[in-house]
Amino acid sequence: MTPFHDGMNHWQRQWLSDRLHRKSHNTPQATAFIPPSIERVKPEQKPKKDPDIARALRLKPDASKALAWLDRTVHKSNPDLVTVLLASIPADQINNTPRKSSAALEQFVNKSYFPYGWNSTRDAEHLKCVELLLNAGAHWNPPTENLRYCRRAIMGHDSSYIVQLLRLLFRAPNAVNTEQFLELCRSQALEAKIAISDSALIRELKDLRKSTKQL
Repeated sequence: MTPFHDGMNHWQRQWLSDRLHRKSHNTPQATAFIPPSIERVKPEQKPKKDPDIARALRLKPDASKALAWLDRTVHKSNPDLVTVLLASIPADQINNTPRKSSAALEQFVNKSYFPYGWNSTRDAEHLKCVELLLNAGAHWNPPTENLRYCRRAIMGHDSSYIVQLLRLLFRAPNAVNTEQFLELCRSQALEAKIAISDSALIRELKDLRKSTKQL
């Protein structure tokens, strides 16, 4: 008995061999697994270092130039740039308006809302700039006629940002003119936004109003 003795004749075995041979050639070859490539950040998507930082470090501006420069940085919301410029401004010169208020701090508080896609990150950086100015001794005491524009700018933001900004001003020791601060917050629309995120602040503002009336 031959190894291929399976009840088939020569022609049947030949036909079966041809079919198996043809199938093996027509079967697609398994492709090797190629791991997905890691998506790389495009050059234009990478965070860019503010060229003004390098420029300020190179030029080492005096206090007056640093103050003027600081006034122009509000749209950048860059805490690193603010830190570099504050290093050139003595504490006794930071409040450079006739009302002994910081023009830069007033502008940072007055920042309007812009619908950026990365607004939450930008807002956090902006609030950090406000904090840096307050820590450097900046005072907030704008003219009364400017308060409505300041209130309008603040109202454009969400309640979380508004509360954080007001808390920074409210808690900074001796940095804010109390009457101006209460006048800024004297708005039912603004109070409604505050109440969404921090109802305790509403009570604190009411207590502050009562205490100032008693003085």
